[in-house]
Amino acid sequence: MVSWQRISFPPQYLPVTRKRPPAVPPVVREIPAPPPATGALAEQGRYVFGNRGCNTCHRVGGGALIGPDLLGVAQHRDDRWLSAWLKNPAAVVAQDPKLESWTHEFGDIIMPNQNLNDDEIKALIAYMKEFPQAGTP
Repeated sequence: MVSWQRISFPPQYLPVTRKRPPAVPPVVREIPAPPPATGALAEQGRYVFGNRGCNTCHRVGGGALIGPDLLGVAQHRDDRWLSAWLKNPAAVVAQDPKLESWTHEFGDIIMPNQNLNDDEIKALIAYMKEFPQAGTP
């Protein structure tokens, strides 16, 4: 209120000037980069699988979770189908009426579109080809 009246501040109202402590640098958490593309496509796929949270809904052996078990998936589906599925799962279900009944097994949940780019899709398919075949230890 004193400032509204344009009166000088009494000394007891003036803040004490203090030196600021030195700035603490922020903690930077490094996210591991995907491995280089020199022959490590499947390793990049493993990175994408974990980084995009695929393992939240899918297992490789051990049974289904929210989505199907992916054990042997690359032996049951060709690269073109897998690529289309990873690009837009809902579009693949819409084009194939047989898949509509398949989604009932998983609570009528269709895998959400993960917005994967073509390189990520190729890497995931390479990774899935390394999964053991169903029925083999």
